[in-house]
Amino acid sequence: MSKFHSSVSRRDFMKGLGLAGIGVGAAAAASPVFRDLDELASAGKQSKPWWIKERDYEDITTEVDWQTYKNYDAAAHPSVPVSDEVKAATTARLAKDKADGLAGLVPGADRRAFALQSAYGRGGTGPLWDGADNWWKPASTDVVSPYNESPEYNLQVVRAALHTYGTPAVGVVELTPNMKKLFNKDLISWEDRSDPVLDGKVYRFPNKYKYMLVWETQMPQTQATLNYKPDPNNPSGYGSSVPIGRMDAQGYNYGRLVASQATSFLKGLGYVAVKPGTGFFLQNSAYGIFAGLSEQARPNYRMSPGYGLCSRQAEIAITDMPLAPTKPIDFGGHRFCQKCKRCGEVCPSQSIDMRDEPSWDTVVPKNNPGIKAFWMNWDTCSGFGAPGNCGICQPTCPFNHPTEAVIHPIVRATAANTGIFNGFFASMDRKFGYGKPRTMDEIEAWWTRDLATYKGDTILGAGKYIW
Repeated sequence: MSKFHSSVSRRDFMKGLGLAGIGVGAAAAASPVFRDLDELASAGKQSKPWWIKERDYEDITTEVDWQTYKNYDAAAHPSVPVSDEVKAATTARLAKDKADGLAGLVPGADRRAFALQSAYGRGGTGPLWDGADNWWKPASTDVVSPYNESPEYNLQVVRAALHTYGTPAVGVVELTPNMKKLFNKDLISWEDRSDPVLDGKVYRFPNKYKYMLVWETQMPQTQATLNYKPDPNNPSGYGSSVPIGRMDAQGYNYGRLVASQATSFLKGLGYVAVKPGTGFFLQNSAYGIFAGLSEQARPNYRMSPGYGLCSRQAEIAITDMPLAPTKPIDFGGHRFCQKCKRCGEVCPSQSIDMRDEPSWDTVVPKNNPGIKAFWMNWDTCSGFGAPGNCGICQPTCPFNHPTEAVIHPIVRATAANTGIFNGFFASMDRKFGYGKPRTMDEIEAWWTRDLATYKGDTILGAGKYIW
């Protein structure tokens, strides 16, 4: 490969394609001049690439005889029935393909694949409390035992599935006595029983369910910066967020989709996937922290190494599938919060703890004591209108910044190993203008942005690809 790159210049390659110097003479009316591949590539990033030409209305590149073409008439153009012989042959072929796949003879067609594909069809609504059904049901002639390898490999399989559903952040908590304290005591009971049951508002779980699968979904951070509406009447200079930037709702919507597909996948593998209701999520940050997806942040919720404060609710499924527990992480996030204080600076209601050191002392009754942390005044936060009319703190975290700029991964790596530069990094964040109020023109311009080049956010496929 090195010989190829050293022997063919970009301009020679352009000549070989017949593109070098294009634009001379008659071609100039239709095409720009390209001196090398860089210019050719950059031209393709316009909202409409130069090589796409427009024709007149109704003049498509496929010729149409409008005297002959009529509205489709199913009676005049009936479909030919498939013969019984063809149906039988197709049924037999598909049955053999399925049997071979379930027997492990065809990669990509085993029980994992059937469960994965079936869960793709789940909609964006949240699953039932006992998980979303998987549309693929093993027949009596199929392999019926649950899919099971080692707990470590099982976790890898689940992570691979949830990644394509929309999240790369997946962990597992073993439900030890301490971990069971993470749940609302009025809503759960662990008992020696065979099956889970929802008894009024109380979830009664079998003690044999040993694991809690935990995942996070990303909130679109780029658009969330449109929340930076200036308001000189508030101490921070920021006002209530505007609907165009309230991306936490989109994050929760993503979460419902992933939750529906995740629980469907687990059930398709032959396991329980119990998805408790919203009352459990009073401490959902703790699920993600103990599962190793994030750390406790200054605003008293999770900070992710990849999403910063823009990871939404840590969703869970309680399951009997053997899974390897994942360990808590330290990426320097909690330590970074001690010096940074960016989220607290922009908080319109001044609800975020601005002390230099975390404390055991809570600040409002809603705080659940027992950890040494920075504490959120949830009374003044909700009193200001959060979450529906705030969320300013979420896109402000420096750990949100996209990794395309080489400095941001360097800051992350440095902060993970030493806190000596954290104050400097936070100061530079301010100087470079991150988290600054948006002008009214900037907010309005979102509607007319260049859709081909605008850097938005998506979790589809749990990542992005620049086409």
